[in-house]
Amino acid sequence: GGSVLNRQGKLVGIHGQGETDAEMTEQRGVAVKTGTNQAVPISYYHQFAIGEAVVASRTQATTADDYLAQAKALFNLRGPCSSSGSGCFLFPFNGYEEEVITLTTNALSLNSQLASAYNIRGASYLRKPNKILMRYALSYNKARESDNWEDHLANFPTPYPWEMDQNFFPKKQREVRVRANTLNGLDDFLKAATIEPGNKDINSNMAISYSRLGQPAKAKEIYDHIITLDPYDNASYFQRALFKLGESVDSHFQENTDFGLIDKAGGCEDLNKAANLGNYLALIKLMDGPLTEGRPYDSCTHDLGKWDANLTKATIQRLDNKIQSFDTSDHYSIGRWSFIRGMVKFLSGDIQGGCNDLRIRDMAQSKTNQIILHRVNRAGAYCKRYSSFESHLDYFN
Repeated sequence: GGSVLNRQGKLVGIHGQGETDAEMTEQRGVAVKTGTNQAVPISYYHQFAIGEAVVASRTQATTADDYLAQAKALFNLRGPCSSSGSGCFLFPFNGYEEEVITLTTNALSLNSQLASAYNIRGASYLRKPNKILMRYALSYNKARESDNWEDHLANFPTPYPWEMDQNFFPKKQREVRVRANTLNGLDDFLKAATIEPGNKDINSNMAISYSRLGQPAKAKEIYDHIITLDPYDNASYFQRALFKLGESVDSHFQENTDFGLIDKAGGCEDLNKAANLGNYLALIKLMDGPLTEGRPYDSCTHDLGKWDANLTKATIQRLDNKIQSFDTSDHYSIGRWSFIRGMVKFLSGDIQGGCNDLRIRDMAQSKTNQIILHRVNRAGAYCKRYSSFESHLDYFN
């Protein structure tokens, strides 16, 4: 990596790695950086160069960056996984939310200009569960680390901890808690936005906060702003589509907010744009539209007239590159992204090419998850509607 200099121009480190936003990278299909870069201290390099064991000079946080690094490490830990017939449902909280809030508060007390600290603290407020679910997550983490599940299952026999929230806390009490946490989060996002107004992650979190607080127009305005900053942000097109169609999907808290239909034509157009850019959820909704009913977006159909042929080509090329980046033994990842590519091809009019991808043979071979079989069956439902593909139906049997 490149050199890292202090204010006096002295070499103090070697650039090591830029932090990647795992969630946004997954949504957009390309690597998205958080803006945080980490370096190897020059003292560590000296130890390595002369053959000494590399020993951290300190483990106790003493600077704003130390606290922020610890907060990010905890914030990015995976949450509990609830197994069910359709695979693993990953919960949006991990039990360390209160500790992350404390660490980022310490960082901000030393440096009040850390936009990422405000953003992480705000996001921790948004996804902060009640104390029962917090204990559930911490118990799950301990069991996962030790690979000993006896105590965890004795204390929490249900694989659906949301039931504990609903059974032990009245709806009104839950609403008061969520509103208080959302107001705290929004305050942090507003502070972060004054430091980094063009940060899409911060703006997206602001939109989620406003939607929780019952202000969909304000949330939509923010997504308009994000799309102005990045006209190829498929996640924002998808979220804006749902707002226009009267619904908000909250990525931090597994509850939806219904606002009532606002702009069906505009919502369906945004849904097609998100799908054209390769957004997984938008593609699923357009593919499933004719087979389901009950939600506003269920009546949206893919409109090839609104798809840009050059954009489709660029999306397929991007997905090709991503699929080729996986190790050949990684059947699940290859299959998952082939499934997305197949939906893009299918909806852009390439039925045979799409169904060749949708059969997801590599994915089916892994036989590791019920979700895989569910997707194979879903692909079969799509392609069996087209008689021209009947010769290939054995892929789904």
